[in-house]
Amino acid sequence: MPEVILTDKQLQERLKYWQERLRLRDWDIEAEIVPLSAMDDQTHGGENTYLLQSKASRISILNHGDYQNMNCIIPHDMEETLVHELLHLHFAPFDSEKNYMPIEQAIESLAKAFVETDRQKV
Repeated sequence: MPEVILTDKQLQERLKYWQERLRLRDWDIEAEIVPLSAMDDQTHGGENTYLLQSKASRISILNHGDYQNMNCIIPHDMEETLVHELLHLHFAPFDSEKNYMPIEQAIESLAKAFVETDRQKV
């Protein structure tokens, strides 16, 4: 799978597209590309900070330079990371430490499937 690197403008366009497509219209969502220093130590490309009651979310996507420096074996796909972080909003009511790994695995599989399917229609 090739890398997919987005500019800030492209990120905003994809956010709007995927927010509509994933039926998250009622959420107030911001997304930005940030350096690793602005993220949690355990991130793997993105993170989502949200307030479930307010339906407000801020998504941070790791910039490409820092991603490359992490020596990840998976190509950097910023769009897939965005979709992954958006899907967390659907799973937010079930979020707990106990459910973390099964939810994370489900979200990862769904994100890959949605993005792959979307790219095939072009």
